[in-house]
Amino acid sequence: MAYSMYALGKQALLGAMDLTADTIKMQLVDGDYTPNFTTDDAAADFSGSEVGTAATLASKTVALGVFDAADVTYSAVSGNVVVGAVIYKDAGNLICYLDFADITPNGNDIIIQFDAAGIFAM
Repeated sequence: MAYSMYALGKQALLGAMDLTADTIKMQLVDGDYTPNFTTDDAAADFSGSEVGTAATLASKTVALGVFDAADVTYSAVSGNVVVGAVIYKDAGNLICYLDFADITPNGNDIIIQFDAAGIFAM
């Protein structure tokens, strides 16, 4: 699973954002969302492309510049083909976009398993 960081999210990480204390969410998105890593900064930027309901990340850690969290299960997902996910601070900045192989929802659970090395590194 490849990731790309949003420029304004990186800027926020250098300031007041705290990945382990703040509420960090992940939203599955369909192909209608084309990330702009220079200007996208809020959930409104991917509005209309959501598949399922955003999940709050649990068991978050930051160690040696690597952010990680527990794997995420989205229950009974239906809707458009999922092409990626956006990680963002609730009511705040977009942080990271995860690009992965297309997933076609069929009403079953979708489980996102993060790499053992973590979700992203700074």
